[in-house]
Amino acid sequence: ENPGLQLPPLPPKGADGTDAAVIAARKVELEQLLRGMLQNVEVLMERSLHFWKFLELGNRTVIAGRFVMAPRARPSVFKTLAKLNDEKYRDDVYRLGHVAVTDLLIEGLREMRKGVESGHWSCAAGGRLPLCQLVAGALGTTQAARERLIDAGVINLLLGLVQNEEAALDDVRPALNVIVAREGERLASFIARFLTTGGLLQLLDLVQRQRCQEFVAKLLWYSWDAGTRSAFA
Repeated sequence: ENPGLQLPPLPPKGADGTDAAVIAARKVELEQLLRGMLQNVEVLMERSLHFWKFLELGNRTVIAGRFVMAPRARPSVFKTLAKLNDEKYRDDVYRLGHVAVTDLLIEGLREMRKGVESGHWSCAAGGRLPLCQLVAGALGTTQAARERLIDAGVINLLLGLVQNEEAALDDVRPALNVIVAREGERLASFIARFLTTGGLLQLLDLVQRQRCQEFVAKLLWYSWDAGTRSAFA
């Protein structure tokens, strides 16, 4: 369907398809071809999904794959990808914890935090809710994914969206609730790190806004133990 594509050639069949050396060589050449196809946006975005069907991969894998590997698809597919948070897709939500996905989510939060109009995929109309849903889903996958996101400043970035617009609190809250619910005894250390890396100023700003006061109070109540206080000793 795309005769102009620049891809590695198909491996030749060889004279003897049962010869071990021929089979081994063809495996290497086939892998090179598949890798070339994975790096080609036209192949990834092809409407008939021939490549994905050859690999016997379903629609949810197609969406996640396009989000990661096809930049031009992100403005549309990231909203669909957020549906992995639905209970009926619980067996597929693990995809959101992949490092390639979490890196893109942090990138999206940083762009949205700037609060300016841009052509970035995360800043598409109505993009804040699905972006926050994706972050919440990623935070709920594994401890490694949570640590990666927290180390990247996800708490500061999420609250930064609320600083931009108070209405964002409803979108942001579920993601922050995941951290509170999943981290337990480690929550205090994460909040201490957040407070000492600009978070205290963020909370001072938010607490002056009536809509955010209860949220700030609860966050500090959950985490204000000896571990958090020691960061300010």
